[in-house]
Amino acid sequence: MQEFKSTVRRGLSDRRERQLIINNELIKFEDNRINKTFTTLPKEEIAEYRYGIHWYRYRFVFGRKYNIEIKTTDGKILKIYFKSYLRYRLKDLHQQYCNILNALWDYHFEDMTEFYFSLLKQNIDFNVAGVRFSEKGLHIKNNTFIEWEDIRTGSYQTYFIVYSQKNPAKTNRAYYYLEDWNVSVLYSVLRTTLKIKGIETYSI
Repeated sequence: MQEFKSTVRRGLSDRRERQLIINNELIKFEDNRINKTFTTLPKEEIAEYRYGIHWYRYRFVFGRKYNIEIKTTDGKILKIYFKSYLRYRLKDLHQQYCNILNALWDYHFEDMTEFYFSLLKQNIDFNVAGVRFSEKGLHIKNNTFIEWEDIRTGSYQTYFIVYSQKNPAKTNRAYYYLEDWNVSVLYSVLRTTLKIKGIETYSI
């Protein structure tokens, strides 16, 4: 079985090596500091994820914390994080962060995206990141409805925005990768759908 493995050191105050394993069947992380036990999330229990970088600032940026959280179907959250101060191992840690996110997508959340595409083709309503997809369009915040032809999107480093072309100032919602769940899944499902429908054109 192919799988992704990585060794996580959380930072200067916690340098113990923790093993992370990601494959098609599970996510496994050595997150218990006391008895060195693993938390294992079977694929069928993996529901959502979110991620981002928290910056430490005091007049200038002196550090960053890489955050990755995975939520199960029963609401439990597995937290994977590591820190860099004063640019210590910054290049290596940033690459590790990107590698973990790529593995999560390749082994788990890309499959979830394909599942939602199958629902769309069958005209079955579903929810992603608080957005309800339907045959005629999307329901965003406060159940505000936008028809497919009126939907537009914007993509930025830390968030993804969905808005109405007819009334963008009033009808819009931003989804933050660090705060909201499954924004990457929302991004992929929505932008691919809009591209197929000829509403927006871009490279996703």
